[in-house]
Amino acid sequence: MTRRPRPSLALACTLPFALATAPLAAGADPLPVHTPTRHVASRPSREQRLQVADAVAQVLGQAVPDVINGEETLTRLQSFNPSALACDLPTCAGRIAGPLHARAVALVRQEFSGGSLRVIVDIVSPQGEVTAHAEGDEPVGNWSEAVALGRVVAGRVAVILHPPAAVTAPASAPATHPLAAVAEPRPASPVTPPPGAPPTVVYRRRAWEAGVGGALVVAGAVAVAIGAVAVAQDGSEVSGQSPSPAMHTVYTATGRDYALLGIGIPALIGGAVLVFDGLRAHREELPPGSLALRVGATPLVHGGAVTLGGVF
Repeated sequence: MTRRPRPSLALACTLPFALATAPLAAGADPLPVHTPTRHVASRPSREQRLQVADAVAQVLGQAVPDVINGEETLTRLQSFNPSALACDLPTCAGRIAGPLHARAVALVRQEFSGGSLRVIVDIVSPQGEVTAHAEGDEPVGNWSEAVALGRVVAGRVAVILHPPAAVTAPASAPATHPLAAVAEPRPASPVTPPPGAPPTVVYRRRAWEAGVGGALVVAGAVAVAIGAVAVAQDGSEVSGQSPSPAMHTVYTATGRDYALLGIGIPALIGGAVLVFDGLRAHREELPPGSLALRVGATPLVHGGAVTLGGVF
């Protein structure tokens, strides 16, 4: 008669834990994208925060492997460590990385103030060390612009994590294999945007429009002033212009005076509108790899300085 060994108590205790952590074992050392959803301001809402976090995860997933989006990270933390849902500092990243067996944590913080959103993305090690950092701040009219801002900031972090490598030709002698010519490396292009990089958002003012509006305001004000004075004197006596004391000379406004009023008032209003629109910052989206050049002059006490800036 052969006796079968009974399962040990240790095996019976560890089996439920192994089943619970099975989803984590599917991806070795993942990179969870976390945004705090507890003990935070009511604006943005939890759903809006997760939308930005998922957009960040989508961009990071094109540069590094095993990225967990914000929704999945939230679900796992609710099961393993719910208190970590309030983590909003790099120092508490270990509370997220430990239960999820993560190699690092992508911490996405969102601060909304006065119609502008600030998105901060940090790649934090389990020990709380920030290895990559990027942030962006811009006014948002609707939440799709906030999601686009999250993609822009994530694209900057993706370049830090996985910079485009410049390919150089080897110094060794050329190979004699028939396929060696096909395998030879090619020089890298000067500008190589990361895969799936979002367009660059810039804000510009239209100086030419403000200048045209200012000229219209000045011309319209002069025309209105001349026409208004002439119309106000209509029917009044002009002193010193009568040939005799018994006769009186009366000024009569002409069609030219009314034409000055009719032209000057629209010019004054239209010029003010052009000045306002020209001084307002206009949002423009540039495709990845494009160049946006800014030129500015700064007056100094003993001279001047010219600054050049650009987005590549």
